[in-house]
Amino acid sequence: MPAKRRGSQQKAAKKAKIEEVPKTEYDLKLEVLVNALRNEAYPIEGGESNREMLIRGAPCVFQEFIENRHANQGIMSGFIDEAFVGIRTHLTGKVEEQARIQETGEARRAELVAAITTCQTTLDERSTLLETAQEGVQTAKATHAEAKTAWKDAKNAQKGLDAELADAGVDLQRFTRGNELFMTMRDNGPEKAGLKEIKPILADLKLEGQNTKCFEMLGEGIAARGVFATITFENVARILVARIEECNIRIAEIHTRGADTINHTAACEARVSELLSAEVEAESRMQEAKAARIEANKAHKDSTKAVEIHDIDVASAGERKLECEKNLFDFALIEEELAWLKARTAPVPEPEIVEEEKPADVEMTDAPAETTEAPIAEETTATTEAPMEAVPEPIIEEVIEEPMMEQPMFMA
Repeated sequence: MPAKRRGSQQKAAKKAKIEEVPKTEYDLKLEVLVNALRNEAYPIEGGESNREMLIRGAPCVFQEFIENRHANQGIMSGFIDEAFVGIRTHLTGKVEEQARIQETGEARRAELVAAITTCQTTLDERSTLLETAQEGVQTAKATHAEAKTAWKDAKNAQKGLDAELADAGVDLQRFTRGNELFMTMRDNGPEKAGLKEIKPILADLKLEGQNTKCFEMLGEGIAARGVFATITFENVARILVARIEECNIRIAEIHTRGADTINHTAACEARVSELLSAEVEAESRMQEAKAARIEANKAHKDSTKAVEIHDIDVASAGERKLECEKNLFDFALIEEELAWLKARTAPVPEPEIVEEEKPADVEMTDAPAETTEAPIAEETTATTEAPMEAVPEPIIEEVIEEPMMEQPMFMA
């Protein structure tokens, strides 16, 4: 049995230790203040370190009564006041912001719609510029291609003139050589090598038989030649000179045409280069126009989105305003707790009020002295400390009755 009683006493002791000490009014109000300082929804300047300083400093300030606080504690209290002023300003600004959204909602929406119209106009203009730039690029490419074709034709023509000039030079050289051989053999007689070389030249003159007779006469000696040979030689000589002149004229003409062709080729080349630059410039303008159109399109989308967001904000501004007002009201209650903590003073002890007993006639008896002394002492002390009217009647009766119960025992 003793062991069980000791175990129950230990359990009772543990329960007594677990029981929490009830919080005082100061504890509750300080807890409200510290929780407010911890609340991230309440912005405090100076960052987390400043917030932590206020959280740690608040209990050190307000655990002292106002009349016992040091000047440093007053400074910390001022820091807390500044933080609360900033929080109130923030919460008040939130309420005013929602009220302003409600008041200026229509005007702001009109501005945003006007911005959409402006963005749409800009978008249309830049779309037109982009189309124009794209057409310019196509035109520049086509013109550049045509110029390249003309340049290619001019270079081919120049190559053809070079070949033609070479042919005319060859003809001039052959007929000049043929004329030299003809004059030498006409004046000096036939030469075997000369006859062999001049025969194809005379064939190219296409003299309708005279070339054969002329070749045969050149092969004869000078003495054997007659008047007919002289006439034939004069005709052949005149034809050779004419052919040489024709070759010179043809070469001069080719040179003239070649100069024109060279100038035309150079002009075509310059035109190709110019059109290439124009094409590159047109491409650059098109890219700029594309970028501008993309920017305008983004601005248009952003403006449209802004109107949608604004409509949502205005629609929910009333609810948010009520929420902000509630937050401000809750903070006002916290401010009241702070004011209580700041003004907390030491409690003044109340004076003790002792009631005096009302004097009464006590009947003397033969009771023992020890039984009557204690009540008489109580009566005397009571009469000196409290008013007479406050003594209850039952106390007097009890003092009188107690010795009477013991009287028979004393007499025996």
